[in-house]
Amino acid sequence: QALTFLNGEWIQGRARAFAARLQREAGEDRTVQITRAFHLTLGRLPTPAEMETSTRFLQQHEATQPADVEAGLKARKALEAYCLVMLNNNEFWYLN
Repeated sequence: QALTFLNGEWIQGRARAFAARLQREAGEDRTVQITRAFHLTLGRLPTPAEMETSTRFLQQHEATQPADVEAGLKARKALEAYCLVMLNNNEFWYLN
């Protein structure tokens, strides 16, 4: 089940739609995108450590894209991967 949430076409589609929503609502500002993602998925603001980890994740994922991919697409793919992580967060699926 966990692998389906990471690799399944349905959840991948939800992550793409979530990334598109973040870009519409937050523009290209990573800090605003991260804050909005936390608000929409977890109903709270990210902690400073979560903000740093999230920013680093996006930067690293963008940097690992092939060199021939345009910058805008690299940023979009990184955001889609981040959205997939947020949608697979235990805090998203289970309330304390």
